[in-house]
Amino acid sequence: MLAILINRAKADGQVDGLVPHLVDGGLSILQYADDTLLFFDNDVEKAANLKSLLVAFEQVSGLKINYHKSELFCFGNAIEEEHQYQQIFGCKKGGIRLNT
Repeated sequence: MLAILINRAKADGQVDGLVPHLVDGGLSILQYADDTLLFFDNDVEKAANLKSLLVAFEQVSGLKINYHKSELFCFGNAIEEEHQYQQIFGCKKGGIRLNT
């Protein structure tokens, strides 16, 4: 159901996916079992739209997103707005751990 809501929001221009030149409409969501990865372009307003969509999903589905267990990864220019994204989503900054 979440993927459907996100695709409708993309069609309405409320959120954008990544790499639209590689994935038709852009990549916005990947789901496997009970894990979900959300992708969005560096746009604070559209990130706020995505958070509103997640809140609506919780209300409609009865499921609860645990933002305390979630992580946020910013790359490129988005790193400059990382604090804003953390405030919007209420989750911690993620880190990539390399095992050597």
